[in-house]
Amino acid sequence: MDSRIWLINPSNICSGFAAVTPRWMPIIAGATPAQFADRLVLLDEAIEPIDYDEIQSTDLVALSVHTLNARRAYEKIGKIKETSGATVIVGGIHATIFPEEVLDHGADAVVTGDGDLVWTDVVNDFFNGALQRLYHGGRIGGPDFVSQPRWDLMKHERYLMASVHTTRGCPENCSFCSVWVTDGRQMRIRPTDDIIDEINTLCSLGFRFFILADDNFYAVGKKNQKAYQEVMEQRYELMDRLATDVPSEAKFFTQTTLRTADDPQFLKAMEKARIRGALVGIESVDRDGLQSIKKEFNKTGQDLIEAIARMQAHQVYVLGSFIVGLEPDTKETFRTMARVANASHMAFAQFVKYTPFPGTVDWFYMINNKLPIKLIPGMEQYWLLEKMGLPSQHPRLQPEEIHNALRLLWDGFYSTPQIMKRARRIGLTRPSTFLAYWLISKIYKKMYFRHGITADSARTVEADRLVKLLGNWALRLFKAKVEPTSSGAC
Repeated sequence: MDSRIWLINPSNICSGFAAVTPRWMPIIAGATPAQFADRLVLLDEAIEPIDYDEIQSTDLVALSVHTLNARRAYEKIGKIKETSGATVIVGGIHATIFPEEVLDHGADAVVTGDGDLVWTDVVNDFFNGALQRLYHGGRIGGPDFVSQPRWDLMKHERYLMASVHTTRGCPENCSFCSVWVTDGRQMRIRPTDDIIDEINTLCSLGFRFFILADDNFYAVGKKNQKAYQEVMEQRYELMDRLATDVPSEAKFFTQTTLRTADDPQFLKAMEKARIRGALVGIESVDRDGLQSIKKEFNKTGQDLIEAIARMQAHQVYVLGSFIVGLEPDTKETFRTMARVANASHMAFAQFVKYTPFPGTVDWFYMINNKLPIKLIPGMEQYWLLEKMGLPSQHPRLQPEEIHNALRLLWDGFYSTPQIMKRARRIGLTRPSTFLAYWLISKIYKKMYFRHGITADSARTVEADRLVKLLGNWALRLFKAKVEPTSSGAC
């Protein structure tokens, strides 16, 4: 048998479905040299288990690692090496930050940065017997992004939504976020034609709902007027094309900041483009909290509630993301957080424990004892613990107080009475529409409790029967019939 190329997405659970497609797999598949394309095998552990007997010693196995699945990925490397001795190469955010750690855990090679171009070198070197230990993908320009990812190789029928990126990088510099550290502060723009072609391909595969997986959909950083104008022009061009050049059944969701709420023209364009939702980093409900993470530009109090109302008036329904356990937080902070989340009638919310991830400013400050929140000595690599969680000491709150706050915030926001109130307020009154909203709310809480969707934490919770039942039910609501051609009809 010829050597195969395995692209494996590590997961702690196998529920048979996932909310969002892992975008790295079809991208790397699309970057594989044509002469080896027929040897590709894509496997997402959230969808199906790994059959280690299928992997041969002559195969190349690629894994993508972020901090929350690092331990699982290292277990996969050990198991692959033990059962087959295949060559393992690792990429992803965590591998970009800690390439030596990945090599120490058994990987044969590591790719840092973008893989769109350097993956060709990796594959050619492997088949020529000249694989290197380290490959630097760097930050490539938007025109060099893989134009058409290989979605045909994914088990697309098992995902609720497809992930499509239009830019990489974020001009903000929030201290708790690693995106701008690894992807840069310059927004690298993908050609609009490529984006539209990809969405139409996904529509032909039965997708109706799409995540525009940008780090920040709204252009920021007006200090560089030329770069700002370039990004804004591309945003408007893309939204115009979404409104006219893809099937009307397609609906889009993205990630943006509250700055969007102050731009009526942009909100109108989002509404016309059928961008029906946005993850918005609220983070904190008080000024001290925002200042502690360098996000002073955000809003609080009534200004925050009104900003969310302006976005939702244009059918851009908000998934508000809150951080629990920032240094200035007190018990009163959490009570205010619950009131604001409910009073704003945001469509969804997530409450995540403050965790300075590797590569962030806060991480470096924490390990150098420059934050009031202290890391417990000897726990610098907390992602390798059997029960992963940041072992830190808050200056005022006990661990159980933060844990209880998380539980009460999630339980309160996603109680059926609160879901019903929000549904009425945002106009989801038809029985079928309300049922879908209730279903998605319950799935969201089950899958992303405590961690949030941006951490890809559906892969860190234990599966149960309810998640599987609701997920398979939701697949029927989310997916359209697969078209026999790539005409783009949803």
